[in-house]
Amino acid sequence: MSGGVFSVGERCPPRALGARAERVSTRGRARLTGTLDLHGVQREVTCDVEARREGNVISALATLTVAFSDFGITPPTFAQLVSIDEQAALQIQLIADAI
Repeated sequence: MSGGVFSVGERCPPRALGARAERVSTRGRARLTGTLDLHGVQREVTCDVEARREGNVISALATLTVAFSDFGITPPTFAQLVSIDEQAALQIQLIADAI
């Protein structure tokens, strides 16, 4: 599978990503490759995707790990007591219902 540009916090119609509707079995796994835009920096990423179909509803959950430094982001700290690891897990959920 290949995709388009994924932007955090931005809604994007499926056609803009070159997506198209296809019949899927009740459960499936895939890898999705596309461009992730974080903090104004774009990088190609590959996500592991788990999808399932229940009636007319298709849901998918994509999971990937990103390094803050790859996107020019300094890992946040809180009151210099708590720091966050350089790696962050990112999950993207999609729920589609037939209209």
